[in-house]
Amino acid sequence: MQLYPEMAAAMQADDVDRYVALLDEHFAYFRHKSGDALDRTQMAGLLRQVWRPGNRTIDSIRCLYENEDILVVHMRLSFQSGSRESAMIVHTKKHGKVVRIESGVSDLT
Repeated sequence: MQLYPEMAAAMQADDVDRYVALLDEHFAYFRHKSGDALDRTQMAGLLRQVWRPGNRTIDSIRCLYENEDILVVHMRLSFQSGSRESAMIVHTKKHGKVVRIESGVSDLT
């Protein structure tokens, strides 16, 4: 099952509920800077903060690779604060849902 089209649409629409529906109940997001992990509920809370109206713009988003086990996405973002980032996001999939995300972000400011 291809998740990228639905995921990209949710991200571009800032639709947290639509995005979270793609996450498995045992989901974990591992932050690259701090090394801590967020569960599905914590991830939804984080997205509601970051995706609030006017806070960010997706300058580009593309699927680098997707199969039944993995989805790799690259995106560039601009924020209301003036900062810009490039992100590589690796999604591990199981049974058609995302069970794990790890990301790496580079500051482009």
